Amino acid sequence: MSEQHTVTLESIQKRDVWRFWMLVFGFGALAILVVVPLFVHQIIQYGQARPPGQAHQGESPRGNIVDRNGALLAADRFSYEVSATPSYFRSEEERMEAARLLEELAGIPAAETFNLLSTYADLKFVRLAPAISLEAGRRILEEQAILAEESGVHPLLNVTLTPTPQRYYPERAVGAQVVGSLAILGDAAWTQGVSGI
Repeated sequence: MSEQHTVTLESIQKRDVWRFWMLVFGFGALAILVVVPLFVHQIIQYGQARPPGQAHQGESPRGNIVDRNGALLAADRFSYEVSATPSYFRSEEERMEAARLLEELAGIPAAETFNLLSTYADLKFVRLAPAISLEAGRRILEEQAILAEESGVHPLLNVTLTPTPQRYYPERAVGAQVVGSLAILGDAAWTQGVSGI
């Protein structure tokens, strides 16, 4: 009986050793999966230009509202909100270059843009213009596409355009009273009626 007990103990010990090495291998693989990308990002890619930031999520479109005859009562008009990541600009010359291009392409005052980028140089987000036309936004996007193909990181690539819907009522106050209204007063959005539905 002691011989059978010894065999059982040996098989349990072998199984426990196997489990131990499986755990060591598993945790080692997980550690490698974490450490290697960190090493590449922090050591090998150190000092390289940062990629342009991802656009933040704007408001969702609300769709069209028509009456029973198909007449339009409310719709969305789209424009672009212009924002930037000031901390990505490395010098005053880069800030001025981006401000000059934004004025040239979209009519955003260069002095105001440069002031915002300089004042908030350590922040990750600043809104440069709440709304520009779709045509101006397309000009900026086309210029960014051209600059992205060239070597190096251009300051304009640190500027982000976010499509932003704005509510439009073709029947003015009459349509707004039926479907609710949504308006922007300065930078504060306020709602009235059933506009939130």
